[in-house]
Amino acid sequence: MAARVDPEMQALLNGDPQRTLDAIIMARGRLDELLECLPDDVTIVHQYRLIGSVSVSATAGALRGLVWLRAVKSIEPVRDVSHC
Repeated sequence: MAARVDPEMQALLNGDPQRTLDAIIMARGRLDELLECLPDDVTIVHQYRLIGSVSVSATAGALRGLVWLRAVKSIEPVRDVSHC
């Protein structure tokens, strides 16, 4: 089963495969299972254990490869967080 890819992220993944992108990867199950299967060309920037996800930096080509990993639930772009 393919991971869900945010439409904004999909547009970026369809571009230059060598472009470096920042993304949030949500685990389908346990975060440890996701961490074990991430390839070496995906750099973990931060782990969010409470919500089972990681922020990563990788090329578009490397991120496209994550779509078919069983441990990956979704791939989204890193977005700025604003407060009220």
